[in-house]
Amino acid sequence: SVSICGAWHRGNDTFQSRAMLNILHRLRRRLFGAVTGEAMQSGFHFILNIFLVHTMTAHDYGIFSIVMIIGGIGLTYVRALAGMPASVFIGRSCSRRAAELHDVTFGSVAVVLSTGLALVTYILLQAWLGKHAFWGGLFVFLWSLRSYMRTASFALGYQRQVLYSDALFTITGVLSAVLFLSGNDGDKLFLSLNVLVFANAIGILATYCFARRRLRFSVGFGVRQRFLRIRHQLMWSAVSVTTANLQGQGLSVLVAGLAGPEAYAPIAAGLVMFVPLRVVAAAFVNIIQPVVAGDISRDHRTRLWAQARTWTMLLGGISLLYGLIAIPLLPLIRSSIFEGVSVTQIGLTCWVIFSAFLLYVMPRIMMESANAMKAVALITLGGAVVGMSLVYIILQIASPSWSLIGAAASELFVLLLSWIYVVRRFPRDDQRRQDLGFKGSDVLPPIVSQN
Repeated sequence: SVSICGAWHRGNDTFQSRAMLNILHRLRRRLFGAVTGEAMQSGFHFILNIFLVHTMTAHDYGIFSIVMIIGGIGLTYVRALAGMPASVFIGRSCSRRAAELHDVTFGSVAVVLSTGLALVTYILLQAWLGKHAFWGGLFVFLWSLRSYMRTASFALGYQRQVLYSDALFTITGVLSAVLFLSGNDGDKLFLSLNVLVFANAIGILATYCFARRRLRFSVGFGVRQRFLRIRHQLMWSAVSVTTANLQGQGLSVLVAGLAGPEAYAPIAAGLVMFVPLRVVAAAFVNIIQPVVAGDISRDHRTRLWAQARTWTMLLGGISLLYGLIAIPLLPLIRSSIFEGVSVTQIGLTCWVIFSAFLLYVMPRIMMESANAMKAVALITLGGAVVGMSLVYIILQIASPSWSLIGAAASELFVLLLSWIYVVRRFPRDDQRRQDLGFKGSDVLPPIVSQN
């Protein structure tokens, strides 16, 4: 189990170093399990994309990538309005009952949001493609709901059960992909959506079975009151995720809309090669955010900055190592999707994009845990303006693959401003008295994991 409560002696560097090492020691198994689970399911997505790159036409693969983008955008709203608040408030909870009440509240919000996003996806796909709309909407619903369940389960201490669920999801996805896609000349887009729907449904069922959790949905008075009490910060959370989508996914939608699915296909394939880095970030956020929320609630500045330095250096090292391995291997990919474009140029730019993303994960966690969603919204809005402006200009004068430079500039802009904000918001003052009590009526100490 992990408990963040305890004494923190002012000015004692030796004690601080030992305490940080103790935190790392206690978190290592949780981080390993989270990264393993994310790696398994991301590995399945990665292999599925590689297979589709070689078996689909550029047009069909471009459409598949756009459907995944729509689902990914929906996922961000579920995380911003349900998953992230659940992780923060469960991390601050002083009892199991309080944590479960937060889980019921934000779990109900996740169900409502997932249903609404599925309907929106269905309408968009029906109007655009005229086919596969039902399966696309169902995939978005299950994917979004499963994402919330994983985040809440990590915060509640069910790390081992989530790992088992991820393993079953991966096995189900691989076996169904082999069964439906291998050697089948049918509609690959339809079959791939069916594979994803089936795997996510099994993953949801497995999460509840392994953790022995009940699906509790309520729109009662208590749930509404708890949700309304934080409506202001949730409003800014919704604004921030909208600007973040403009800054991130919006750039891809702009390229696909202006240049077409065929032109976007090599960009999508290049981005897929670096998705494992996003997997590491997702696992990191699920484990670390409740811990950071507890540190911020108690004003443990020294420990907060020790974690910020440690985790940022670790994520930066992972990104560097991955790039040194991946970039030389990219020219070995042989596919008609990359015809007429430089695979190395796409790979290098994607590396910059994902490296910048990893390096601002920690300040983003700190801002979210401090309810500084307005700052997140303004920073990502600035990144979106910079990125989309550059993408539009580049598309007028160069081939679409060079538009990734605009995405890289956007991520670097967010990286710089995020660190500037947290340095000013959380000044390091080692002479300050560390407050081990409460700070505000809505701040509670972190829950102790049952694992």
